[in-house]
Amino acid sequence: MLLKLFKSFRPSKAVTLVLFLLAYLFATLGSWQSQRAAEKEGLEIQHRTAPPLTLATAIERGSRFSPVDLVGQYDQRRHILLDNQIWQGRAGVYVFTPFYTTGGKAILVNRGWLPLAPDRKTLPDIPTP
Repeated sequence: MLLKLFKSFRPSKAVTLVLFLLAYLFATLGSWQSQRAAEKEGLEIQHRTAPPLTLATAIERGSRFSPVDLVGQYDQRRHILLDNQIWQGRAGVYVFTPFYTTGGKAILVNRGWLPLAPDRKTLPDIPTP
């Protein structure tokens, strides 16, 4: 009975063409995903190996990942909260705070992720040094 079923299966040329096009599409998407993974690995290596720089040098070079030591203070009254951020299955926010250097430059600093209360009616306490 099963053998009879397979012998009667004869896809049309149009169905065969569509299946080949889908196979090509999926192979192309898989290749694209591999390329993106390689790009992200390269960015991770740049992040881990970036040398520490002064702020002026980092800005001049356009260095995206170099650690920078600054002297100044955070604005304790102003924060930007980027909502709807999930981390380890919990809802929260990323906190961005203006930092003012002793030279008068203002820099927006990503200070990390904080969890939100389950009722979402209260904002998280943002400790600011």
